[in-house]
Amino acid sequence: MTTRDVSLEEKVNNLEGKQYIFPVETTAEWRKGEEGQWSSFREEWTQEREGLAKACDEFEFELRHVDSGLESIKFYFQITQRRRSSNAIGGEFSQYPLRLAM
Repeated sequence: MTTRDVSLEEKVNNLEGKQYIFPVETTAEWRKGEEGQWSSFREEWTQEREGLAKACDEFEFELRHVDSGLESIKFYFQITQRRRSSNAIGGEFSQYPLRLAM
């Protein structure tokens, strides 16, 4: 054996003779720290989900409002078109003023 082999063998024997004990207290403290960190992330994610749900609801409400407005405009143009065609031939709408309720 060479001196390198002997020193390596001595190191292995020395390490095998020792017992490594991982302190339970350290593990528990580490676990509490990690759980605390993740619980704050969970709270943030919950708040983010609630915010996104609220934003989605608001967007859908506004979209319905816009859609309703577009339907009113569509109705207005249909009535206007009918009036124009009726006025050209002296039809039924010529005597009534057009009122659009919005």
